[in-house]
Amino acid sequence: MAEFCADTLDVFGQDGYNSMEVLFQVSNAADLAINIGFNDDSLDASGTLPAELATATWTTNAATFVGLVYDVDATNDDWHCMWVDGNSDASEALADLRMNGAAPIASKWIMARVAIQDRGSGKGVRATFTVSCDGKSYEKEFNTSITRSTALCYYIGFENRAGTAHSLYIKYIRTEQSIAD
Repeated sequence: MAEFCADTLDVFGQDGYNSMEVLFQVSNAADLAINIGFNDDSLDASGTLPAELATATWTTNAATFVGLVYDVDATNDDWHCMWVDGNSDASEALADLRMNGAAPIASKWIMARVAIQDRGSGKGVRATFTVSCDGKSYEKEFNTSITRSTALCYYIGFENRAGTAHSLYIKYIRTEQSIAD
């Protein structure tokens, strides 16, 4: 398991607009689970990803997370959009969260981007999920239940689901953040 996360919970939906984007490549995509997005636990040392998908069942290990999830244990080995807020998982149908046909390809550059935007008081944040790989791009947008005042940090997690060795190459990580007045 490899995790990259901020040391401070300093991202809030109510601040306007926040995004994180990573361009990466894996040597073997057959035995991986990947989470990319925003998590509510800085310096996470739990040993589990914030969200996991086994067959068609979500297991969320974070109280709040919004991001892209790829899990080789899923029935469909595609990227999925996912969020959990206050330990309550997204209520959308799995088929609506799935980016049909979008899966990591070994030794190909993969761009993954998650953006959250404030929708105003009393409303959850809007999340836009984007994945590009091998000349194809996929995007989905949802009005989530994520409380706009929840403190989050940037998060990237990779978990090896087998005993085979993997190489992970990150070309860049880009973040955007509105700063509160």
